[in-house]
Amino acid sequence: MSARSFKNDSSSVREARKFVARALAGAPQDLVEVAELMVSELATNCIRHAGSAYEVAVSRRGERIRVQVTDPGDGEPTVRNPTAEDPTGRGLRIVEALSADWGVERVAAGKAVWFTLETAAVAEAGASRATSSTDAGAGTSVRCAARAPRDLLAGVLGATRALRGLRPPEQRPERTLAGAPAT
Repeated sequence: MSARSFKNDSSSVREARKFVARALAGAPQDLVEVAELMVSELATNCIRHAGSAYEVAVSRRGERIRVQVTDPGDGEPTVRNPTAEDPTGRGLRIVEALSADWGVERVAAGKAVWFTLETAAVAEAGASRATSSTDAGAGTSVRCAARAPRDLLAGVLGATRALRGLRPPEQRPERTLAGAPAT
């Protein structure tokens, strides 16, 4: 297992992504990119909501990778349902959509939000698994459909665009330098 502490500063989020990428050296690139995205979301939550330094730990066992972000805060992370006007609140939805499992555990130092990825799931584009949720006392585990990470990310981005009334880049009109539609 690799672990590292990060300061309560927005610049540490980039460092946390780099740390995860190094810890996952040799893993499929899609998996590394998805892990970087999710750790970015969780690290941002530590800074924004717990207002504290945090630790990132990465462990690998066979095909399973677990990433855990721990902070001393006592708040309970909540999956939100942001509206199109809400600029934030999608982080745990992204973790929920892209991970094999995820959850929150109380630990001596506060709380740990973790997620798992499976290298086999990345290789099986389009594979699906039943969706289930279990509440296990101190922690919550959530299973979601396992699909190719880029497909899931495209779906999250597409849903965000739809909520905000945006069209995908290929469907947008060309714009001039002044911002007006090209004629």
